[in-house]
Amino acid sequence: MSNPQLKILLQYVQLSNQNGATHVYRIAHNMGVFKTLLAGSGTLESIATACQAPVRPLQLLLNALCEIGVVQKFADDYVLAQVMQLLTSVNADLGDQSWQSLEDYLRPAASGQRDALPEDPTPYRARSHALQWIDTPAAMELVQLLEIGSRRKGLQVLDLGSGSAVWSLAIAHHDPESEITAVDWPTPLETAEKAAAAIGMESRFKMIAGDYWQVPIPPGTFDLVILANEILLYDDQQSQQLLHLAAEALKETGEIAILETVCCHEEARLTYALRELDLALHWPRGSLRTVEQLEQLVQAVGLEVLQYESLAAPPHLTGLMLVGQQEPARPAP
Repeated sequence: MSNPQLKILLQYVQLSNQNGATHVYRIAHNMGVFKTLLAGSGTLESIATACQAPVRPLQLLLNALCEIGVVQKFADDYVLAQVMQLLTSVNADLGDQSWQSLEDYLRPAASGQRDALPEDPTPYRARSHALQWIDTPAAMELVQLLEIGSRRKGLQVLDLGSGSAVWSLAIAHHDPESEITAVDWPTPLETAEKAAAAIGMESRFKMIAGDYWQVPIPPGTFDLVILANEILLYDDQQSQQLLHLAAEALKETGEIAILETVCCHEEARLTYALRELDLALHWPRGSLRTVEQLEQLVQAVGLEVLQYESLAAPPHLTGLMLVGQQEPARPAP
């Protein structure tokens, strides 16, 4: 067979394996295999008893789970792989539930009229914030790019729509003089507050609970405003209003760090495509934008792009656009 034919054959095998692995994972999740192993290691027989499954079929299922990489076997004991420790109640099914309405979204005529569009992005944001720990490596890269602790230190940082505050807490962790003000709804702020306390930042972590469109934010106070995946929630007009809101909170020399979902690496193309589809499915009023489109939004409100960087850290999906006030034109001599 020629190399192109072998490539197609390999692609078929990979697609078939991916589909099979999806079903294996889903069945194991539904049967309670992962829940059983989360409580501790188990033998084939003990897992079979807990899951009320026959031994031989379960053994074959566990073999497949080991090859997928979500379960490991040591002698006669099975244990969860470390990656499974990252799963929470929000994503224990790897997003299976969030995709259940995909066919209705794509074929509304076949399934009856689609449900009314959501009125606000809060449910979508809540799910995204629950997975914000994925951005930790990128947040540490942000710290390096902004030279936090050297070129930029002692910052007053405003984190608008902070979620778990992974971006701003990375800054405060690296610079003991920086202080954070996080603005979000009470539930995500509880998570952020716990994260701040866990790394000894509670004395430098302030919170404003509520809708950032409504709560009072002190003007001209902050050196840095963080907007992390907030612009993607809005149309162009609302995005410009959000940029105005952020700019009003800045000191004269302050900056806005716009962190938006951008495909930064060849390996991230599938993840980006799925994230764009997920956004359209659960918050169709939102939109992922290109770097050029983000720049146009910034310029439309009279701000200036100071720097753009594609963050190299996994999952290779974050672009940093650093924005500042435009310098007034100098009079001609």
